[in-house]
Amino acid sequence: MNREQMIAVARNLDELEVKVNQLLLITLDLRSENESLRTEKADLRAKHQSQVVALCAEIKRLKKKPCNKSDRVLRAGGVEKKCKKKISKKRAPSHASRYNTHNEKAQKAMSQA
Repeated sequence: MNREQMIAVARNLDELEVKVNQLLLITLDLRSENESLRTEKADLRAKHQSQVVALCAEIKRLKKKPCNKSDRVLRAGGVEKKCKKKISKKRAPSHASRYNTHNEKAQKAMSQA
């Protein structure tokens, strides 16, 4: 191998070393970006999980909400259910008529609201 060939090989080695160093820097940047994306993904997953837990708790609370007299309760499925006070057969008819007038007043109040 003559002197010119040795100089050309040395230049090629220097160029290759520079390219390898550039590739190492790029690899380190990609690793750090990958790690930051992983932490961001974990944070989003935890945030969404907490939102799901909160929504499930709200649905359970709405399902268990007691019905008041002549109250309209929105159920989890979006169905509006009207709660009525049951009149037993033992009660007098006068009581039933009082209940009906109370129910009409409540309906008027609900329509105005």
